[in-house]
Amino acid sequence: MPDEDGYVLIAKVRALPPGQGGRVPAVAVSAFTQPGDAARSRSAGFQAHLTKPVDIERLVELVARLVGRDTG
Repeated sequence: MPDEDGYVLIAKVRALPPGQGGRVPAVAVSAFTQPGDAARSRSAGFQAHLTKPVDIERLVELVARLVGRDTG
């Protein structure tokens, strides 16, 4: 994202009322892999933090769990 990062984006999303998307599940997909990066993502408002390259099966399972659907 050229002008903002994911932390700015999720802050804007979380500022919305629930009916306008403020509680939408969100996963940070990042190249940042240090131990504190996942905690920073969660404290910013993401439900999970995945590092690149992303395992597609893991991403699908995670998104399904976040929206309350079973992939099994």
